[in-house]
Amino acid sequence: MPNNGRITECPFYVNERNGYITCEDAKRRFQDSQTKEEHMDTYCDDKWEECTYAAAMLAAYKEGESSVVTNKIKALESENRKVNIMLTKAENREAVKDREIKKLVMRNDSLGKRYGKLKELHERLEQTQQLAMEQIQSAMDICEARVAYLLSEIPDGKLDEVKFREWHKEHEFCIIPEGEATDDEFKITGWVLRARKAGESDGTEGFTGEPTEAGRSQTEGAEYTAEAEKAK
Repeated sequence: MPNNGRITECPFYVNERNGYITCEDAKRRFQDSQTKEEHMDTYCDDKWEECTYAAAMLAAYKEGESSVVTNKIKALESENRKVNIMLTKAENREAVKDREIKKLVMRNDSLGKRYGKLKELHERLEQTQQLAMEQIQSAMDICEARVAYLLSEIPDGKLDEVKFREWHKEHEFCIIPEGEATDDEFKITGWVLRARKAGESDGTEGFTGEPTEAGRSQTEGAEYTAEAEKAK
């Protein structure tokens, strides 16, 4: 029978502490703990029938002390019920743990799927951002090339930045694309500048009725991409 974390075979064993072993009929004292442990290893845990104390108890039962046997049986049955209750509780705890583990597994699977979707979305956003950056860079390259072309048309190839900034502060302007429209696209063939002094309202085509802030463009026309302009 189990006691103090130890498995014993002797039906008369109750418990042990320090230099004592308690049996059903009495508490037995040993010379030291080592002697007690050796006794338990030899008899309590294994050959209990050969123990003089157990033999005396067994003889007493055989002589007619059936009530002691009955009590022992009842005690064993009671302990067996306790063990069964403990086992049932342990099984219930394991069942709860199993349910919690299944929930965690399902949650982990769900998080894994969400992570996969977010990763895919992130990759698409990176691709979209990369494409947008390439389009912006292409448009900037075309604008820079257009400015370079305009500078090449000036006799000395030089733009007076001071005069440009003054003009920019004093004028409203719009740049209108010219070209040919087809069913699929609008092919730009040129650009037309419309400009006036800020605050003037001379009915110039391409300007709104209300003056805008000086230096701001009112450029209007069809939308186009940098790639389409480069391909023209």
